[in-house]
Amino acid sequence: MPESSSKNNSLNSQIENFLSTFSLTRTKALLRGILYSTLKMELAVIVDRDICNREYPYSYSEYTKEQNEIVFSCGRVFRFVIDNEADFFEMKETLPLLVSGEFCDDAAPVSKGMDRELRCIDPTVPESYFEDAFCEVSPYE
Repeated sequence: MPESSSKNNSLNSQIENFLSTFSLTRTKALLRGILYSTLKMELAVIVDRDICNREYPYSYSEYTKEQNEIVFSCGRVFRFVIDNEADFFEMKETLPLLVSGEFCDDAAPVSKGMDRELRCIDPTVPESYFEDAFCEVSPYE
């Protein structure tokens, strides 16, 4: 169930205030969210909002194209799906660890710009989560 407009605005403000502590500012609106980045694009955060809303479908290929362009134009990119306070809390806990390099993930590291298809047939953990979520809401199965 979608959040009310005032709750949404409040959450958007909280997100912007938090990201400003990393010198991230709103750069542009995206298909399903907002891009925040530093001035020289050495660090960027994609905040996806309402990504699983079936009332407003979008093209998966357009979505991935948009995000791939961001990944290849920025130094470091992190992506979060934030639809509620719990998601925001998770971002607040995780982003500082990611930025500082202290985050530990058991998944194999993937180098930026390499063709994983040639070496890895299994998706990364985030790819797997996204694929599962997308399949659950996609009307095109």
